[in-house]
Amino acid sequence: LAVGLASSSAPLVAALVSSLVLGVFYSADLPLLRWKRFPVLAAACILCVRALIVQLGFYAHARLSVLHGTGQNVRLSSSLGLAFGTGFMLLFSVVIALFKDLPDIAGDEGAGVRTLSVALGPRFVFRTCLALLGAAYAAAMVVGLLCTTHWWSAYVTVASHAILGSRLFQLSADVDVGSSKSLYELYMFIWKLFYAEYALLPFIR
Repeated sequence: LAVGLASSSAPLVAALVSSLVLGVFYSADLPLLRWKRFPVLAAACILCVRALIVQLGFYAHARLSVLHGTGQNVRLSSSLGLAFGTGFMLLFSVVIALFKDLPDIAGDEGAGVRTLSVALGPRFVFRTCLALLGAAYAAAMVVGLLCTTHWWSAYVTVASHAILGSRLFQLSADVDVGSSKSLYELYMFIWKLFYAEYALLPFIR
């Protein structure tokens, strides 16, 4: 937040403050807060921050920083990278919101917390998450083949998402849905894939 304030960038500050506020709502053990206890509110926080606030806020900050003083229009406009990144991270955020409860299903059942994993069963939620991730990686390869305007962008987009998606499904095949440790290990790998996407987004043009 201090870096954001020092940058004097309104989009960056807005994104950081919004993320901080929702993070407090999500985690703070105060009356009416700690939204992580409530599946719908927890998922809403994750989706808002990861899929919308970060994508739009950081894109607006980068555009403002690059174009400020050049005389060009600095108003927020759509781009392939922004549209793809928002959609891809939206699917990933849904998966994270669902998958995060899988390793702790026994604890949630004992505490009476009705997560989707408890209500629908871990196997159904696990398969749903894999289906969503598969759709995300398939969509990324389609975007690379049909929507990019440079050969190198198409090559990097298709190849990288094919490799990462294949690795995901390779690891998921060995997961024991009845083992919290096994589920947690895959959950951590999903986070690695999530952050790896930020390194790939600049290549989508």
